[in-house]
Amino acid sequence: MPTLFVPAAGRLLCQVSIALTLALSSIGAHAGPIPAPPLSALESSPEASSVVLPHSDLPDDAAQPARILVGVMEGMAPLLSRSDRNGNARGLAADYLDVIARARNLTVAVRFFDNLDALSAALAAGDIDVAVGADAALPQARFPRSAPIFNAAAIVITRSEVRNGSSLGTGTLGYLRSELDTDDVARLIPDTALHGVDSYYEGLERVATHKDVAFLGDTISISAYNNAILFYMLKARPSTTGLRTQYAFAFNPQRAELLRSFDQALAEFPERVHRTLQRRWVEAEQGRLDGKVPFSEAELQWIKDHPKVTVATSSLVVPFTFRDSFGRSAGISASVLDMVTAQTGLQFTPQFYDSALNQIQAVRDGNADMASTMQGNYPGFSGLVLTRPVLHSTYALISRVDGPHPKNIAELQPLRVALVAASPLKTLLQAASPEKPPTIVEVSTGLAALNSVATGEADATTLLYPSAEYLIARFYQGQLQITGIGKPDMVPFVYLVSDRNPLLASIIDKVLNAITDEQMDFTIAQWQYSEQLEFRWAARGPLIRGLIIGGSVAGILLAAWLIILLVRFLKRRRDNRLMQERLTLKRQMLDANPNPMYVWNPDGIMIACNEAFEKLVKDPLVDMNLTLEGIATLDDASRQKVRRAYDEVKVTHQPYFAEMTLTLGGRELTGQHWVVPLLGANGELQALLGGWVDLTELKATERSLQLAIQHADAANRAKTLFLATISHEIRTPMNIVVGALELLKEGKAGDVSLPAQQQAALAYDSATALLLLLNDILHYSKIEAGELSLHYSAGDLTEALPRWVTAFNRSAQAKGIRLDVKVNPDVPADLVFDAGRLRQIINNLVANAIKFTPRGAVTVTADVLRQDQNLCVVRINVQDTGIGIAADVVPHLFSPFQQATADIYERYGGTGMGLAISKKLAELFGGEIALQSAEGSGTTVTVTLPMRYGNTWSAPIEAESGTAEQFPALSLPPTSTVLIVDDHPSNRMLLETQLRLLGLQVISAASGPQALEALHHAWKNDHGAGGIAAVITDCTMPGMDGYTLTREITAGAAAWKVPRPPVIGYSADGTSTAYRRCLESGMLGLLVKPVELDTLRAALLRAPSPPTAAAAALPFNAPALPAPEPEPAPSSEYLDNLVAVFGTHDKARQFVATFLDLFSQDLDDLASLLPLHDDGRLHDWIHRARGSTHAVQHPGLVDCVAAFSSAIRPADAVAREAIGATFIAECRLIMARMKKETGSGAATGIMNPDNVP
Repeated sequence: MPTLFVPAAGRLLCQVSIALTLALSSIGAHAGPIPAPPLSALESSPEASSVVLPHSDLPDDAAQPARILVGVMEGMAPLLSRSDRNGNARGLAADYLDVIARARNLTVAVRFFDNLDALSAALAAGDIDVAVGADAALPQARFPRSAPIFNAAAIVITRSEVRNGSSLGTGTLGYLRSELDTDDVARLIPDTALHGVDSYYEGLERVATHKDVAFLGDTISISAYNNAILFYMLKARPSTTGLRTQYAFAFNPQRAELLRSFDQALAEFPERVHRTLQRRWVEAEQGRLDGKVPFSEAELQWIKDHPKVTVATSSLVVPFTFRDSFGRSAGISASVLDMVTAQTGLQFTPQFYDSALNQIQAVRDGNADMASTMQGNYPGFSGLVLTRPVLHSTYALISRVDGPHPKNIAELQPLRVALVAASPLKTLLQAASPEKPPTIVEVSTGLAALNSVATGEADATTLLYPSAEYLIARFYQGQLQITGIGKPDMVPFVYLVSDRNPLLASIIDKVLNAITDEQMDFTIAQWQYSEQLEFRWAARGPLIRGLIIGGSVAGILLAAWLIILLVRFLKRRRDNRLMQERLTLKRQMLDANPNPMYVWNPDGIMIACNEAFEKLVKDPLVDMNLTLEGIATLDDASRQKVRRAYDEVKVTHQPYFAEMTLTLGGRELTGQHWVVPLLGANGELQALLGGWVDLTELKATERSLQLAIQHADAANRAKTLFLATISHEIRTPMNIVVGALELLKEGKAGDVSLPAQQQAALAYDSATALLLLLNDILHYSKIEAGELSLHYSAGDLTEALPRWVTAFNRSAQAKGIRLDVKVNPDVPADLVFDAGRLRQIINNLVANAIKFTPRGAVTVTADVLRQDQNLCVVRINVQDTGIGIAADVVPHLFSPFQQATADIYERYGGTGMGLAISKKLAELFGGEIALQSAEGSGTTVTVTLPMRYGNTWSAPIEAESGTAEQFPALSLPPTSTVLIVDDHPSNRMLLETQLRLLGLQVISAASGPQALEALHHAWKNDHGAGGIAAVITDCTMPGMDGYTLTREITAGAAAWKVPRPPVIGYSADGTSTAYRRCLESGMLGLLVKPVELDTLRAALLRAPSPPTAAAAALPFNAPALPAPEPEPAPSSEYLDNLVAVFGTHDKARQFVATFLDLFSQDLDDLASLLPLHDDGRLHDWIHRARGSTHAVQHPGLVDCVAAFSSAIRPADAVAREAIGATFIAECRLIMARMKKETGSGAATGIMNPDNVP
């Protein structure tokens, strides 16, 4: 039988120490009897005391007793049991009862019963109102039951040496009759003898004493005794039977209203409260001592203020606490206090006493801070705080081997019982047999009690179970034996703390709660003694002989062992050499990696690295205890980046990869930093493996390549800009030439003879062709710069394509070529496309085909390549029978300025840009263009374009896209009167001159009210005859704008009952938004400043206009090609344009002088407007300036106003004033140059030209 091991210096000294230890092992209990009360009060836990449920909402006539009696069997801890301290009822059910009683205004008393039969009878008879138990003990069929308060899984408890818990052999299986149904157990575990017991304690005791092979219980039973030293040899295993036990409240059948009240209250319990109470009493969710105990601030301060604690302890209670042969405190209590020291740093100083009463008195008197003792029925616990139990034990009944064998206290009644004076069992024995108590033989020590039984002076005695087991094994082997258990419940071992130090009790409780079952088992195992020794002097002879034989055998075994050790030593040395070689190889493999690598432990200490890492930090890391802060070459910001990576991997246990920039030794490095966690078999983090892949040079190379790409893009943009600039510089004088030739051709430049007009017409045609070439170049430049966008609208391709192609009939007929158009009927009539851009593609391809076809035909076909419900892919073929193209030249034809051969250019001319522009436009459509040709066999160009259906498309309203003038053209009679309305005099002067050139009469108005007055006057004098044929009004004017004026004209015409004259908008804003506002206000359309003479003629007179440019060649309502951006023109070329408009240089100079004077005043207004931060007035000023500068056509001023408009809007108040001042100064410089170039008179506010460089 296992005993306890007590470390000592020598056997003889150990015997003496043990004798002293057992001398007063049971001294200290109160001698007088303390009768247990028939009823017990509830003692709730702090967790339950904080729970508050709503009060009952039962009817007033519900029979709610003010006081209810609750019954339960003895030994049902932790469900419901008596407190060892005060006899109150405590446990899981007590917490539930306390919460329900407070919510229902009930008073609860608890009565304990010895067995199940007595409990059931009391509940059936109405002696108690409620019983607590399992479903098998109190079945639903007999007693109404509440909702369950705990559902426990079955477990099998065996002795630890039983390896397979599922194989019980032929032994008896114990089970608790109050928990499990006998029929269920027999059905699930057949062919096994069953033995029902009445308490957990009895079932575990039968397994511990080999009476049963196993005990079938539940998690409640093992939780109650998991720290009982009596059952250290037992082991709990999961049960495979599937049995579960439900604990609930059972009610007397006459207490139905009480059952309803309980069920209602249980339903109101929050789920978290259920979990908290079950963890408190059953699951005992404990921490681990290798973690940190969560002490409060007050507890930590107490530990700091009281580093030393005096402990009143016993020198006699083996193995719990005693004084060893060196005078030190030893035993389980000392080991537990060592754990407390490890967690808190408190130093415990023992003071030894002979009895528990003396220990308690020492704490009460202040001579000790705490005491360690077995908790018994000692008087005077007031003023003391009890910690949670460290462990539990009980008393053992001891008799001679050849004497009586008492199994319980009742069987001691006829015997002589040796007891230490003042033993608490004396009271228990007298209470068990008050009429004829057993004969008590008082002795001084526990060892004396054993000796009196061994010598026959007494028949039996009682000692603490572990002490009895130890002493019998050491001194009375074969003479005495343990025959039974002296007390039916467990005796807890606790620490007593003065109520002057409640924080000390709290600190010890928290550490005890953190000790796991495995750690407590290990602590107890240190004091177990399993060696079976015989120390009787009569056995010395056989012992000596045995020692001689054993010594001989031991010598032989020792020699054999030495040989084995030698073999192992040699093998170990070989293994060490191999391991060292492997470590060296791994180290070399690590160093062979050119990238830095390192290993940190979870505490942030480096444990390994390679040579590349040492070179990186420029520090030979001889000491592997380096921390991140120890790398001196790493700056603080970089150190924080690396630390964040470590922290992330520690938390997530996931690999980390990130590109970052670090500063190491003053040098900035860019690279890939990686960290991976190294996990142990249990999933815990063991180390961090990290590394660095240097990308500094690669990033530098990437930046160089990016810079080179940027330079190449800049060069390409510069090339495109150069082409656009050169083309524009040529286009500007060509506009003047075209304008002058137009006047000569039309006979508007004075007396011009007919031959001169014919020559002017020839020059006009040549200039127009040259402008077309320049427009191609500018157009391609815009495409290259990404500044060209498509403007989609729904249209009929089956109608538009033939119309576009037949426009080339005259050119084809001139060469004797047949021109055919064929549109397949499967082409939908309602498609969405940009008509202007698609026509440009067709024009380029058809023009090329006609140009390079000396005879034969040009055929244009259109069909559907494929289609679905969303898209229709249209294929357009332009096929000719011309000269064809060599196969090796075809791939280059879509490049700009590329023609098939030099001979082609000499024979046919052209720029070689038509196909390049067509290809770019096709790609903008999302389509493609292909060319097939053979030299001498003609050419076929195929354009494939995806198009949406018109019925599934809604036209977007573009916020800032250019638009051509869009309105139905008027047919005004000659000499009609037109009213022009504009607040800027220069705009009025220009428009008046142009209208007069068209033969129209003009009335001018500077504001909306003036215009209305002129209209009212005309309506009044002409009696509704309509003296004013049309109105052209500026859209944005101060006061009444053009939109409001249009509405007033409409209302006035209705009031005068006259036809309303058509109103046309006139604005520098050519966006779709401006056009939409014109239509909404009632205007017919919009003219965009500056407006050309041909545009006015087409808009007002429906007269055909000569093709002065590519845009002018298109119908009035068709989208025009975007004009190139205005560039600053050198010298006074803008003046020549004005001369072409006004007819003479004097009129042009007069117009410029007027403009300079008025615009100078506008700049003064802007200077006073900027500090006011009035966005509305600033917007009006910008619009006014855009109109006036477009009228004078000076590109420098136009660009300056456009740049100011873009820069001023997003700027803040301070920046606006600075931008405005710069803008005003720049404009005055340009105006001074204009004055000098034109030779116009001084204008107000214009700088002296002599000051202009």
